[in-house]
Amino acid sequence: MYRMFFIIIMQISFLLALSLAACQKDDEMHDLDGVVLLEIREHAPDGERKLGLYAETKDGYPCLNFLIDYELTHASDGIHLHFLGVKAPTFCLTALGPAKAFVDFGKLDHGVHQLQFQLNKEHSDGSLLVSETLVELDIAHMQPASLKLKDYEMRRLQDNHAWGYIHAKSTKPDKEMAAFFDDLWEIGAEKESLDPGNYGFFRITKDDWYFFEQKQQYRPQNPFVFQFDEAFDHLCVLADDYSEHFVIVLYDTQGHYHHNQQ
Repeated sequence: MYRMFFIIIMQISFLLALSLAACQKDDEMHDLDGVVLLEIREHAPDGERKLGLYAETKDGYPCLNFLIDYELTHASDGIHLHFLGVKAPTFCLTALGPAKAFVDFGKLDHGVHQLQFQLNKEHSDGSLLVSETLVELDIAHMQPASLKLKDYEMRRLQDNHAWGYIHAKSTKPDKEMAAFFDDLWEIGAEKESLDPGNYGFFRITKDDWYFFEQKQQYRPQNPFVFQFDEAFDHLCVLADDYSEHFVIVLYDTQGHYHHNQQ
């Protein structure tokens, strides 16, 4: 009986080892086949707003953390982006998902920036138009056809914008959510209503919001956006005042972040 149990355990261990090995070959590279979806995004590391390009494969991979490998070069004739392939992770987050990359273009001056893409030994040209209110990515005549845009423009938020989400910690909170917003407007915030579109830090669709964190995105509960000309610390104090009853997370265009439960 003990011997049979030992054999079963050994067989299970062997199968698990094979399964893990399939996604734990460090630096294993795969060809980048199929369609690659592109989306302009923005982030603000160290308080400086910078532009980037999010890329993901349309096809899924067996681990959630497969990455698109690339090389980025800023040259006199523009920005060169070479997609090299797909890199397997050392440790597998077991779930089907696309391979991803966030290409940090850095701080770009206003004007037209030429883009040169290379994918599977094929070269293509495009352009990136940067202005105070809009960023447009033009690959209308681009080859190969495997590069696709989620949309061609990103609307830029003014520096005084902040956003976040709120949800109750219990099914029957002692306070109403409206009380937080009343206090938010009281300290000088101005509610903003935005049309559906890509705003660099987040995307608004007809039915939902998606908050971006470079290679990640998530759908928050009760998202909101507003203008605020005072210091971000004032927002943190207000959110902390409601920490007993609500989870409140706040962001702004300068890279500030606050979670009132941390």
